[in-house]
Amino acid sequence: MSWLTEYQTLLESPSPTSREYEEAIALKNQNLPDKVYKYRWINENTYDVLKNDQVWMATASTFNDPYECAAFFPLSDMKTLAERAVRGYPEIDNYIDQVKSLAENHYNDPKRFMELLKQLIGGSYGIVDQIDEAFQRAMRVINSNQSVVDKSCAALTMMREITQLVRQHSFTASQQDIKICSFSTRVDSLLMWGHYADSHQGICVEYDVKEIIRNKQIPHSLFPVIYDDSPLDIAEHLQNKIEAAEHSEHLATLLATRKAQDWAYEHEWRLLNIRNPHRSTDVFHPTKETGHLIDFVKPSAIYLGMRVTSQHVAQIQSIARGRRIPIFKMGLDHSSFRMNSDRFSD
Repeated sequence: MSWLTEYQTLLESPSPTSREYEEAIALKNQNLPDKVYKYRWINENTYDVLKNDQVWMATASTFNDPYECAAFFPLSDMKTLAERAVRGYPEIDNYIDQVKSLAENHYNDPKRFMELLKQLIGGSYGIVDQIDEAFQRAMRVINSNQSVVDKSCAALTMMREITQLVRQHSFTASQQDIKICSFSTRVDSLLMWGHYADSHQGICVEYDVKEIIRNKQIPHSLFPVIYDDSPLDIAEHLQNKIEAAEHSEHLATLLATRKAQDWAYEHEWRLLNIRNPHRSTDVFHPTKETGHLIDFVKPSAIYLGMRVTSQHVAQIQSIARGRRIPIFKMGLDHSSFRMNSDRFSD
């Protein structure tokens, strides 16, 4: 079994304070890569981050993967979670009984319906009004002279609407609460150069992982991305989070480091910044919706794309020479579909 498989097994233990989680972090730290690489287009922002030793922490919702930070929540697990999540909401007590009666009379699984509704109200912040709208639409039909079939359809439609609200809200919330800087462990990926470095006209910046770990001014951690066939089932994790009544960066880390197998070619490691409202020194910058710059470490090398322009080369050389950063130039291997690099000189 590879260390990454063992790491995944340990990390996905549902208890956020478990011994398995601590073992997972220790195992990860024992297997950190020596170097990580950041592919970039070349523009004024690129010159600035090279001069100032910075990287951009992007909000997860701005990434090119629509499944970014996605989670799976089976409806059958709603009951246990709702019992832990609901703490009493006077503003909705008046119509809870009405909804319950509606579900019992017109939905074939009223317990599941109520569990979903309770969880939605108990675990959300900005969608109670939307729940009420869905409820009122259904009640207008239920209280009318329409047929039992129409009333049943109205109840089912409400259930579908609320289910969609749950999924949409939890998805959006997790994306907004996590900021990420992506790196690769490969500098010679044809796909990465094509996708993230302006079709080989950009650069790839190398960073020494030991320097990242040593720098205590970087309040984040590097994590490997786990590539799998399905999103994470978070039911047990949420139950433990609610029982602990505390913010769980463990769960956020799981969501931020799981991607579809299609992305495995990226060999990605991620620097994570997770919103923590209970941390007095939180540096999440919630007002900066798309992301923000953080101070990082000095690049250990810069790799030029094989199609980089002479104008860009001159700019990169000017920065690198003054900061004593070595430059390499990517090229093609003529006997196989591989890239290689050589030290660049004028």
